Amino acid sequence: MRLFLAPLLLLVALSGCASLSEDECTNGDWYKMGQSDALEGRTTDRLADHAKACRRYGIEPDRQAYLQGRDIGLGQYCTIENGFRVGREGYGYNRICPVSREASFMSGYSRGKEIHQIELDMASVERDMASLRASLYEKPRKEKDAKPLSDTDKAQIRRDLARLQRELNRLEREREQALVSAETFLSLNVPET
Repeated sequence: MRLFLAPLLLLVALSGCASLSEDECTNGDWYKMGQSDALEGRTTDRLADHAKACRRYGIEPDRQAYLQGRDIGLGQYCTIENGFRVGREGYGYNRICPVSREASFMSGYSRGKEIHQIELDMASVERDMASLRASLYEKPRKEKDAKPLSDTDKAQIRRDLARLQRELNRLEREREQALVSAETFLSLNVPET
């Protein structure tokens, strides 16, 4: 097994370094690459990855164009709305926003992250409920000598299901309140164009 994993890990490590192909290094629009990397929430370390990949072809990135594009990308990335989207989708934040825009981004991000966590909690409760329902209503298929559930066990499972349903209902209400609060917050803090 180790003999199989070693080449696989080496391949993964090497592919992480090769951020660009020779054609992308030669004909790439460094301004757009900087903008794109910023919009993806990447740190400036990504430029070092690009430089390392392009060095194999004897090409140096246009650092100035990349950083100019990155500044434009950060202007689009570091907004309240995008912070909310990034948090809601469960992505991490790499602390790439300039100090002047970070508070704005983070106010949206924290609200999105809160909703994301509630939705994760809801999914967990739903999985627990599905598991309990399966144990209550499905006959054991693999266990030949499995005993049927006692009435006491069935009653406990039903109590657990009711408790989980209450928890799910509470989380749904909490999510709705967080969504309304976020919508209000975003509408009050989004500059009109």
